[in-house]
Amino acid sequence: MKLQGSIVALVTPFHNEQICWNSFERLVSFHRKNGTHGILVAGTTGEAATLSLEEYSQLLKTARELVGPSFPLLAGTGSFSTKATMERTALAAELGADVALVVTPYYNKPTQSWLVKHFTAVADSAPIPVLLYNVPSRTGVNMLPPAVLELAGHPNIIGVKEASGSCGQAADILKYAPDDFILLSGDDKINYPLMAMGAKGAISVVANVVPGPFSAFMEASLAGDSQAALSAYYSLLELCDALFIETNPAPTKAALHAMGLISSPELRSPLFAANPATSGKISAILTELKVL
Repeated sequence: MKLQGSIVALVTPFHNEQICWNSFERLVSFHRKNGTHGILVAGTTGEAATLSLEEYSQLLKTARELVGPSFPLLAGTGSFSTKATMERTALAAELGADVALVVTPYYNKPTQSWLVKHFTAVADSAPIPVLLYNVPSRTGVNMLPPAVLELAGHPNIIGVKEASGSCGQAADILKYAPDDFILLSGDDKINYPLMAMGAKGAISVVANVVPGPFSAFMEASLAGDSQAALSAYYSLLELCDALFIETNPAPTKAALHAMGLISSPELRSPLFAANPATSGKISAILTELKVL
């Protein structure tokens, strides 16, 4: 399975505090029809921390059924506990995930050497490939290039979702990592420079809203068409900024609700739906992009 291009960090749609399965099916269909190359469920954008084990299991099972057996399906499996991460990764594999996206442990703030031990233990036990996930703005710990490069030698660790926001950090990984170790952008604001440096794709929030244009952007980047890629990147930049005015995924759900793809812009507490000013700004941008 080739992991590259546009991988959407899919939202989890809620209505009246329950997962809205009709909305979830619409979202998956929307991406399958618009060229998305892979789907991540139960990631940060999917509000994984608020899902019960039963909801998590049903989400993965349903996603696998909807996308079919050969479409790349990733599952967020990381937590602040190594044992819990190992258990969740085994469950994700059982339910049909192709790849486990494993975030750096949050709250505990492990050192760099402890991060290596944590990820090594998870990868040793995982029945599916592991993709590292570095997002220090969420977790409180930044996994630096030396730790990533040490882990890149593990046969069951295939790459990293790099969301530190640092092009320099990504460059250090790309320059020294083995050829078969992939870096995926995890920060939509710097997708273009990371692709230009050798990233293989992006796990994207923006792709939730404009999967067709985003997939075209990724394909142009991978084909080496820098002019088309840069033009596509700039065309999506205002939307990218708007989707992070408030904490993700509140603005993204406002956009998807305006587009009629989800029945409610609801999030789970302690997150709440975007305020009217944010929703209005997003609708104006979507109108300009001819999405509405």
